[in-house]
Amino acid sequence: MILTPLDILYITLSIFAWIIWTLLAVVLFKVIKILWPIEEMVWYYNTFKSYISTYKQIPLIVKEYVFDFIENIKNKSWNKKVDD
Repeated sequence: MILTPLDILYITLSIFAWIIWTLLAVVLFKVIKILWPIEEMVWYYNTFKSYISTYKQIPLIVKEYVFDFIENIKNKSWNKKVDD
């Protein structure tokens, strides 16, 4: 069997493609290995940030509760005065 120049080019291309894909896979695995701790730190940061934003809303919730309570007391006292 005689190899034509086109067959040699196909063989060379397939060998070169295997080498490139293998090296690319190795590089991608190393990048994933490097980025995994960074992704985990970002996840912890976002979780902590959401907790802080939730705790930041507590004074507003307490304020609304106090104003509603005072409003209810005013309404009850007003209703007693009107009923009397």
